[in-house]
Order: sequence, then structure tokens, then C-alpha cells
Amino acid sequence: MTENTRANLAAKRYLQLSGRQIIEDDWHGFIVVQDNGGIAFCDVFVTYDGMSIKFKGCKREVYEEAAYDFLQIHDDVVDVPLRYDMIELFVCSDGGRALVMHIVDASLEDDEHECV
Repeated sequence: MTENTRANLAAKRYLQLSGRQIIEDDWHGFIVVQDNGGIAFCDVFVTYDGMSIKFKGCKREVYEEAAYDFLQIHDDVVDVPLRYDMIELFVCSDGGRALVMHIVDASLEDDEHECV
């Protein structure tokens, strides 16, 4: 199992345990959830030994394209707010545990987060 897969599984488990309903588990690289009457596009990051690894794009254009395509397919989603969330997993040195940081309605400023 790749690190990307493990990170996404951990993020999905966190989202489910925190009461969010997963609508799409890999929509243009985002985990899409229903939360508090809105739709959140969750982007997953992983940090190992203080070094952040980005698995997906974080630029505004990537989010907007994903949201646009989502709305084209899901015509039942009407009059609900859309937002961009970030989930960062800080993996402990033993590799078996991680601290989860969930930033709700994260900034989409292109210069704030490095995209790899």
C-alpha cells in the first residue's frame, strides 16, 4: 500500500469518525464530504519528520475545476455552500500513528502552500 493510499484512508476514517458523510472519496484528488449543510472538498497533506509531502494540487484553479465538475454531475446539490478544507497528517516517527490537523475553510491563496 502506497503512502498516498494510507494517508487518504486515514483522512477518510477521520472524516467519518467526526460525523461527516463522504460523498466522493477521490474526486479530482479531493475527498468530498457533506458537512453542516455544505459540501467540503478536502485536500490531504502528510508530514514525515517535519518534511511536508503534498499528494494533490492546492491551487485555486484546481479546486474551482473540481467544484465545477462536481456540480455538473451532482444536480441534486443546490443552494449549499462549497468550501476547501485541508487535512494534514503528522506521522509519528514509529510510522504507526499520526496527529490529524483539519483546517476548515482553508485559504486558497496560491502563495501560501507549496504545490508539488
